Amino acid sequence: MNRMTLSRSKSLLLLAPAIAVLACSSHGAGDGSSPTLVTSQQALCAGAAPEYAYGTERYATSAACPFEQQLDNIVKFGSALPAAANVYDASGAKIGAASNGCDHWLIATDPRGVTVIVDRDSGELRSHGNVHPGQPVSTVVSPLPLPLTVK
Repeated sequence: MNRMTLSRSKSLLLLAPAIAVLACSSHGAGDGSSPTLVTSQQALCAGAAPEYAYGTERYATSAACPFEQQLDNIVKFGSALPAAANVYDASGAKIGAASNGCDHWLIATDPRGVTVIVDRDSGELRSHGNVHPGQPVSTVVSPLPLPLTVK
């Protein structure tokens, strides 16, 4: 192999990633379209994988863990709560500090510092350890007495 061939080979290897990116990003190019989210807000807040339509194609992206999927969805498709927001059950007991909300779902941190997802309609409280052994589990008893309030 002479120097000229070696030089061309190196150049092609350096250009290969850029060519691959251009090829992938050209899908649908020219029509000015971008992916459209087709999953409802209610379904996203409940933990559904976001599904997108791109022209005539549809695709969904999901996390491997349902707890992480719902946590991500609440943050991404919901809204942040005021810094001092807390969740209280019907008896007035503080359940934890709430950070984000989406539809009737909340992300909170229980008194032990465990991240939980709370369904304000049913009082259900979920922690990561409920779906993945070895992850933290909240000691707060679920379901919580209703109604739940955030203040």
